[in-house]
Amino acid sequence: MSIRCVFLALAVAWGVPAAASGQDLDAYPTWSALELVSDFRPDPVSVSGGAGGPILASSIGGGCAGLVGSAPNVQLTYWAGDQPLFLRTAAAADTTLLVHAPNGSWYCDDNGRGGLNAQLYFPSPDSGTWLIYVGAQVETGVQALLEISGLPDGRSAPAWPGETLDPSLADAAADAADAAADAMDLSATAPAAMGTYGTLMLESGFWPSPNQTLVYAGGDDLASNVAEGCVGLISTAPDVLLAFWPGSPGLIFRTVSIKDTTILLQSPSGDWYCNDDSGGSQNAELYFPTPEAGTYSVWVGAYGEADKGAALLEISEHADY
Repeated sequence: MSIRCVFLALAVAWGVPAAASGQDLDAYPTWSALELVSDFRPDPVSVSGGAGGPILASSIGGGCAGLVGSAPNVQLTYWAGDQPLFLRTAAAADTTLLVHAPNGSWYCDDNGRGGLNAQLYFPSPDSGTWLIYVGAQVETGVQALLEISGLPDGRSAPAWPGETLDPSLADAAADAADAAADAMDLSATAPAAMGTYGTLMLESGFWPSPNQTLVYAGGDDLASNVAEGCVGLISTAPDVLLAFWPGSPGLIFRTVSIKDTTILLQSPSGDWYCNDDSGGSQNAELYFPTPEAGTYSVWVGAYGEADKGAALLEISEHADY
């Protein structure tokens, strides 16, 4: 294996030998498991959660900085094409990146994005599994956003109207989810497709809690056309898919946004649920005191055209988080 470090935002990485580390390459990601195809939409895709951990990133290589966990924060299954791949952090605190690429090499960066944020740039990324660790200068307490993009910083591309996933890629996503479920020795059915902003697999007691996924609320379809009595504008495809293995606590879905947001959800048994303002202010919330095992399909809606925009979907087991 080799260690490659990036010190400037768009610098090409260079290699030095890697040291042994405490990273568990087989551990399930703490934030999200994603599958993306080159030239994906929307771009960037963002996920968030708690950064940092007990392990010094410098144990991988002398040029790496920050503290990371033993498990990756994000597992990205990536199908490469003509586009480059950018990985970027955004946080109020000092964040770093440590990445294990499909070719077995390690890459890291501290302030390559500028300020306190990190960036790694891969001009010709490999197809395969990328394990991404978001580091911090402290072990816990730092909330960070990871952006995955094929475009330079500051540029974005909206979702394609009516976009559908190639069936062969959907099958690959399902196979990857099944493999992860088998590794966890759990019996619930894994997701059969991919959420636009995240495909999650969480077991009761998951951490960090709440699990947070950044989405673009709203779309061109009426939620009322899917389930009578529901309100808001939603996208055609679910924003987030969650495969969940329950324990004793309940399960809560909540939106956090300055916009007026709604939630439309289909449970593993096929029942539909929706909410507008139960999350306080203009946020939505759905609470399941005895959640089912299986896949939840979640749409984050916008109450009206003017309410389309960024929102966090929070998933938690505890009402008082």
